[in-house]
Amino acid sequence: MRLPLAFAVVVLGFAGPVGAADQVPTFDVRQSCRGGSDNPAALESCLKSEAEARTQLVAQWAQFPAAQRRGCIAEAGREMASYVELLTCLQIAGEAKALPKQQIDLGPLRKID
Repeated sequence: MRLPLAFAVVVLGFAGPVGAADQVPTFDVRQSCRGGSDNPAALESCLKSEAEARTQLVAQWAQFPAAQRRGCIAEAGREMASYVELLTCLQIAGEAKALPKQQIDLGPLRKID
């Protein structure tokens, strides 16, 4: 099991997102997976989740609008880059767009002194 983990680390090892939103960025997820834990099993599980999320992103990338990709890349790569966070951001953005556009009646508005 060590070889696949080492392979994932090498594949995911490039630091920083790619400038364009036309392809899935490459993040160094080791820092975010460590997250202050010295537990090797937790690190391995996190790296596996990140690799699975990246695989999903590669398969679905073209389905996400470019503006959403750019916004979510900026969010997911801010502090500790995460493919899981990037995928979640894109999924939530897509679901939010699908919500019905309804007006909310706030009732009469009053000036508050």
